[in-house]
Amino acid sequence: MKNFSSLVAATALLTAVLALCQGASDVCLQPFSSLLGCVVGDLENRFSDILTETSGTASSRIQQCFTKNGCAAPNFDQQQAINVFLNPEWAARLDLFFDLVSQTPEAVQHCMTDYFKELARKKSEDCIREFGGETLSTFSMPPIPGLYSFKLQQIKETFFHQMLTRHSVIKCAACKNDFALTKRIIHCVKGVEAENIDGACNVRDQCAKNHLPTPTCQSRFTSVKEAACKCSATKLRVNGLKDLLNNFEEVKTGLLSGGFAEQYKQCFAVSNAPFPQAAFDKANTAVQQSLVDIAFSKNGLDLSLKYALSLAISLLKDTADQWKDLYCTSCSTPVKNGSNRIAAVFHKIAATGVVKCDSQ
Repeated sequence: MKNFSSLVAATALLTAVLALCQGASDVCLQPFSSLLGCVVGDLENRFSDILTETSGTASSRIQQCFTKNGCAAPNFDQQQAINVFLNPEWAARLDLFFDLVSQTPEAVQHCMTDYFKELARKKSEDCIREFGGETLSTFSMPPIPGLYSFKLQQIKETFFHQMLTRHSVIKCAACKNDFALTKRIIHCVKGVEAENIDGACNVRDQCAKNHLPTPTCQSRFTSVKEAACKCSATKLRVNGLKDLLNNFEEVKTGLLSGGFAEQYKQCFAVSNAPFPQAAFDKANTAVQQSLVDIAFSKNGLDLSLKYALSLAISLLKDTADQWKDLYCTSCSTPVKNGSNRIAAVFHKIAATGVVKCDSQ
């Protein structure tokens, strides 16, 4: 289960792993370039497949995972997606944000992609230096290549596709209260999704074998990979809703301090595109209202919002863990399915009563 944030994080991790020639002998410069092109080219193809999960074939196969186990299949109608998770007020606010997204030209999307890639690059660089010891204390993370082929609308559809799938699993857990059945559905769904990453580990190792002919470069590769994987297991991990709320001030500052908004405006300026001021103002107001409501809610988070956030964070965590396991373990080590852990989380959510058997 994936989305664009994890896509960037996975590419940042891989770029760090492949940045073996930074600070090493010039003999590694050309092998590094070849290796980077080999692995990132394969990654982009896989990410393209991930973002087409909403295609009829993949959606039908995921729906069959539910129907053959006697549970209601997810309805992948994107018009209904927001209303499944949020009450009308929060759904209307989210609609304002998506209206702004729909008015973002492709050139501006590319510019914003560069912005987020640079944030990921810098965070990864700092983390590699921290976990790499003295030999990597001056490590320089190269730019993250690619990722321009993905459209925001496509990312949005894929995200809701994954959210609706998870919602249907939780609904089934609430109605059937059968842990083994929930595990079977999760295992089936993850089997469909895993086809997009099948063989990626072998490609990683084959690229290294073909493009790192010298012991010097091979050693550098090993050092950076170990540091990157230690980093991803600690500093770059996706935490739960409780941690998000504990760090709410940091989240609020990031959204309201103007960094993101100013970058968005700058991207329109450098792209010579007319800025959608009216849509931007409405979306910005909705964001501020939402942050105020969260900060000063006397009765805690709105239940529908809490549920949606829990699903989104769970989705991010599982995606990050999946890609970390894929690139930080040997190819002979089976990739963890996680069905048991995910089923336990979903049954816990179902037990709260937030999802009803007669709900969408």
